Parts: sequence; structure tokens; C-alpha cells
Amino acid sequence: MSQEPARSFVALGGAVADELIRLGTRVLGATEDATECLGHLDRTPAVETVTNLNPDLVVADISVTTMDSVTALRDAGLEVETVDTSSIKRTAGMIRQLGSFTGNKMEATRLANDLEGELNDRLDRLAYTHRPVVLVLSWPAPLTGCGPATLIHDILWTAGLANALSGYTDPWPELDEGIYLGADVVLTLPFFEDWVVFEGYAQMGELGMMMPLPEAITATGRSVFTAVDAITPLVRQIHQHLAA
Repeated sequence: MSQEPARSFVALGGAVADELIRLGTRVLGATEDATECLGHLDRTPAVETVTNLNPDLVVADISVTTMDSVTALRDAGLEVETVDTSSIKRTAGMIRQLGSFTGNKMEATRLANDLEGELNDRLDRLAYTHRPVVLVLSWPAPLTGCGPATLIHDILWTAGLANALSGYTDPWPELDEGIYLGADVVLTLPFFEDWVVFEGYAQMGELGMMMPLPEAITATGRSVFTAVDAITPLVRQIHQHLAA
């Protein structure tokens, strides 16, 4: 990247777009909705589409963008920098990177420090709390779970839940139906349809211990704390079931 701060951006990732806008920059296009973005792009935009926007810099979130896409954009002559928002701490690091890209390091540092401060405060309040163990099913076919190195894993932990798949190395491991791994509760992501039936988890469903997560669980960037607050009632419900 050149020494001069970039003035116009394309953001591949909603969290990137939101933070660039907070830093007062001009976002020409983004792959997820951003209220002050000038244009919305497909999740994997065509190279020509991005090139036609003529940004000073493309910032790609590698937690939602493939490296093949990054390479194709670079091969087309575009300046591309990568960031990672797969955890709350990495999101804070992403904000600091954006401070360097935009020349607004002071404000970026303040925003990142605020994010980390809120995370630490919330975790401190949970220091001696019993954490129910949850198994999160993220996709029905093939049956896939939510492992570590994902923002959802971070959101669950910050809300007071432990992930049954935390020992896995794959962030989205494929599972055999009926595997529990010691989970107290099975949770499903909000886009699962009513017709998806998991026979291997029928007993959990009958006991009321198979529950959908709220849509807010898919939040990114600093909106993760909105997601944490949104699943707090679910956490209370799980505690009540386990205590009954």
C-alpha cells in the first residue's frame, strides 16, 4: 500500500464497511448493507464491477472473502488489503488497521479500545458463572456445526455459553447426526427452515432443549454486543431448563 492514506474504498464485508463509515471515509461499494455506502455489491463481486468503481483501496475481510477473490482483484491491478473479523478481538485489530489505511489512527484506536473494553467488562461479569454447553448446528446438508475461530463462537462465550465444538480445529466442522459432545442444549442458526428435521436430536427436541438462535446472532463488527444482548433471554431460558 502507498504511504498516502486512501480516500475511497470498496469494502468486502459488512463490518469493514461499517467501520470505514465511522471513520468518515468514502465507501464506494460494499458486499453487505451499509446505510451510508454508495453501492451494494454481490457477496463475491465481479472483478470488473470493483474495477469500475475505481477505489483507492479494496479492504477484504478474509472471514467472509476467499483468497481466490483477493488474488483476482490484485491481478486486475487493484490495491487490496486484508483484515480478519472472525473474533471480537480480531475485529478490534481490524479497526486499528483501518486507522492506518485511512490516516485516522487516533479515532480508530479509540473505537478499538472501546470495543475491547466492553468485551473485557462483559467477560469479567461472567468470570464465576456456570456456562451451559451448547452444540450449534449451522447447516443441515451436510450437517455442519459452528466451531471455534468464528464470530458466533465468540458471541456465545460472551453471552455466557460454552461451545461443545470448541476443541475442533475446523471453524465449520461436518458432524454425524446425533453427536452431542456433552452438550446440554442443541441450538440452530435462524435460517433453518421448519421442515429441517434432525432425527438424531429428536430427544432433545422433545425435552425442549433444541432451540433456534435469534437472527441477531449473525451480527458483525461492533454489532456483536447487540447479538449478545439478543440471546441473553435464551441463556436464561437454558439455565431454567437445566435447573428444572
